[in-house]
Amino acid sequence: MANAYPQGALERLQAEQTEIMRIVSLVCKEFDLTWWADSGTCLGAVRHKGFIPWDDDVDIAMPLEDYRVFCQVAPQVLPEGYGIYLHGVTENYPPLFAKVYKKGTRFIGKQMQEAGFDEGIFIDVFAYAQLDSDPRRAARQVRESTFWQRMSYLYHLAHPKIPAHLPMKAMLGGFTAAAHAFVNRAYTPESIERRFYDVFERGDGRGKWTNVFYATWGTYETGVLLPTLTAPFGQLTVPIPHDAHAFLTILYGDYMQEPPESERCTNPPVILDFGDGINVMEQ
Repeated sequence: MANAYPQGALERLQAEQTEIMRIVSLVCKEFDLTWWADSGTCLGAVRHKGFIPWDDDVDIAMPLEDYRVFCQVAPQVLPEGYGIYLHGVTENYPPLFAKVYKKGTRFIGKQMQEAGFDEGIFIDVFAYAQLDSDPRRAARQVRESTFWQRMSYLYHLAHPKIPAHLPMKAMLGGFTAAAHAFVNRAYTPESIERRFYDVFERGDGRGKWTNVFYATWGTYETGVLLPTLTAPFGQLTVPIPHDAHAFLTILYGDYMQEPPESERCTNPPVILDFGDGINVMEQ
């Protein structure tokens, strides 16, 4: 299994992320916000009753309106020692989606290092919204939202991550450096974010649901997502999509089949500091 974490570090990281998820769940309960374990975290809950053993992040999601409330109240109500990263508010922060993090820790990958962003141990918070009921307009929403999500990364990064399977990867790397310079002159983080959300305001909101930040991952009927059910996740019980089987099948296909060990990859950071000033990645 590909795993570049020092012995015990991944399990320690997962424990910190589980605690952040627990804290987020309390905020959502206080404000009556709907949320669920998303993508790999949902898969872990269903297949492993906790983390996928080699996974190193937590993804949760909310309906867009609840997500907006969460982003508004979280800075005031998160307990001491925890905070939230928000695009356009947090300096040098490339993603359009929010992250809740533990203060005093560091989890810094190559991309965030290039962006000059000193990131703490976090969980991702995504938003889902309904696309237009017309399939052609919905497909346009998917294309446009994906475009503006990429523009956000290009604004902050001259060398964003390019999937290894894409042809002419080296040529694309040179193009992104030039595109980064152009995007910096043409846009601001605020203008990119405004154009991104405008995509969803233009639809009638009566079509299938999608992760607004990664709309190419799939679309879902309302009954697949809501109302949420629950599943064990280690010591927690977490909400999951109503039809987790359909949800995970759309995302992963035969999701109960574990990949071969050679493909069980994590994305270890350059710096991982649990708050004691020690970068365990150097050990």
